[in-house]
Amino acid sequence: MIEVAEQLFAERGLEGVSLRTVGLAAGQRNNSAAQYHFGTRDGLVEAVISHRSATVDRRRAELVGALLDDGSTPELAALVRCFVLPLAEVVAGGSVDQPTWYLRFLAQVVDFQGGHAVARLAPRPAHLQELEAAMRAQVPDVAPRDYARRQRWIAQTTLRVLADQEYEQAQGRRTSPLDRVTDDLVTMLVALLRAP
Repeated sequence: MIEVAEQLFAERGLEGVSLRTVGLAAGQRNNSAAQYHFGTRDGLVEAVISHRSATVDRRRAELVGALLDDGSTPELAALVRCFVLPLAEVVAGGSVDQPTWYLRFLAQVVDFQGGHAVARLAPRPAHLQELEAAMRAQVPDVAPRDYARRQRWIAQTTLRVLADQEYEQAQGRRTSPLDRVTDDLVTMLVALLRAP
């Protein structure tokens, strides 16, 4: 049911999918199966996030560990890449025949919550907090309030750009190579963080 819900939410938005619809699409005979397992739509959304975020978190932890463990101060672009790359790799795992839905799903979650859901998309693992602290240290002159807003925009922009790439790829449309998209996205996000 989790994978069916991910696809339905990605295609129709969170408001456009009932728990009953998810259960029926997943082949459940009991109309209340999704409600029984997940309680509410929020419970189902959190289950999808938990299901997918483990892989992204593991990969990000590897990247952050490799970057920060040597004791040197990494470039801001390398830190931002640690945030973006695990999500881009999810998209890279898809194709026309076997599309991915996770970035489009996350973009729908952010849209449904008015753009403020980024902080609650998943628990904040220690490696992500460490990454965010290292990024913050690179731009000490940015006021805390401005930085908090920019950090939220980084997450929103990353999700939206990669969701668009995921959609285009699933449609079989000619897309820019994902490494180029990732490079452009990192460059843009670094400029956002460093803006006066």
